Amino acid sequence: MSGGGYFPPASLLLINDRYFHFRTYRAFRLFAFSGLLLRQAQGSAQLRVKPEALLLTAALVWLINSLHARPDYGPSSRCLMNAVLPVTDVQDPDQLTLMFTSNGRQEDAEDEEDEEDWGLPYNPYGAIFLRTIMLIQVPRMRARGPTLTSTAFKNLFGKTEEEIIHKYYRVGIVPLQAVSSIRTVTNKTRRTTTFFPLPGSIQPDLFKLSAKNLMLPPPAVDGGSDMEDDESADEGVGIDKTVTQLYCQFILDMINKSPNPKGVTKPSYCVLDHEARLSVKEDVFKSPRLADVWRACQYKVCGKSDFKLAFNHLFPPRGHLTSPKVQNYLQCQYYMKWKEICANADLNTVDEIRSEIRKRVFDLVWLPHATQDRMWSTKHLNGFSQYPATSDVTAAAPRILIRQRPEF
Repeated sequence: MSGGGYFPPASLLLINDRYFHFRTYRAFRLFAFSGLLLRQAQGSAQLRVKPEALLLTAALVWLINSLHARPDYGPSSRCLMNAVLPVTDVQDPDQLTLMFTSNGRQEDAEDEEDEEDWGLPYNPYGAIFLRTIMLIQVPRMRARGPTLTSTAFKNLFGKTEEEIIHKYYRVGIVPLQAVSSIRTVTNKTRRTTTFFPLPGSIQPDLFKLSAKNLMLPPPAVDGGSDMEDDESADEGVGIDKTVTQLYCQFILDMINKSPNPKGVTKPSYCVLDHEARLSVKEDVFKSPRLADVWRACQYKVCGKSDFKLAFNHLFPPRGHLTSPKVQNYLQCQYYMKWKEICANADLNTVDEIRSEIRKRVFDLVWLPHATQDRMWSTKHLNGFSQYPATSDVTAAAPRILIRQRPEF
């Protein structure tokens, strides 16, 4: 395995009776180093923090830096060279092949903690080669060879060996893999997933607004010469399909922005897995069986007035200004599309669309207790009952408005 090092001034490098162009040779080395680092990164964390694996990691970083600059010869780098490079113990070695002289090595004796004398690292073939490495699951230096001192390790990695082990192999601390297995869905996204009909199915139009001669304004089009053949620029947007897509996105966004409890080891309040949330339909919100959706929640049996108030927050009227500090709404695609319609369509069209959506929403059995500043709230509120019933009647859980007695 070769690295950077001393090279003749000529652009061609002679190694083992073969000539290599210097730039091509350097590119091959960088490719090899990157491959080793990638294999290390993809390996088991338990193996990645072994001393021999960390030694190879430090060697690769040092070699990569040596590709474009003079190799570092500081005390820690000399300790590293002693550990990873071939060494010679001959009495009178060729000084041109030595990585550093024995005088310099003696000056660093205190920093190297009087480690065993393995010889002087050298580059006998005009390029730097590593000692034997093991290309196994996590590539590493061969065991039972020289190692880094604690001082050199901390200088090279910026942390002690114990700190590195704690960071990358956190025994007793829940790793990300465990979090993903416990909480399969996260709501920490910049924008919700776009609604698409299931493969092989066609989404029928849920609204008949075009029958009322309503139309959304066409999108703005660049009038440049490359747009002259764009026939769709003069056509009105299909309002029925647009509002249907908006409503289906609304159903999808509600369930996908449902909150999770604090603490990464706790499962989601919602029992639906990732796949189920991506294919959720109105039926979920038309069923009073909250236990099919929720592991825990707060619910309130309400009338139309509470439903209407929640709807007004979910679909605010034209002219409503949304604060940038609201939660959930700005990450929902449906909400941003709704605000776009409100900004571009005339008042009558917006009111008609909103009226038709409200009729459909009022056919649902339950909704989140949406408020002005967030779609989902978990703080306990008087008037809401806990599911499942617990001794802590003030426990946090998503608040649900339901039009009839829930079934569990």
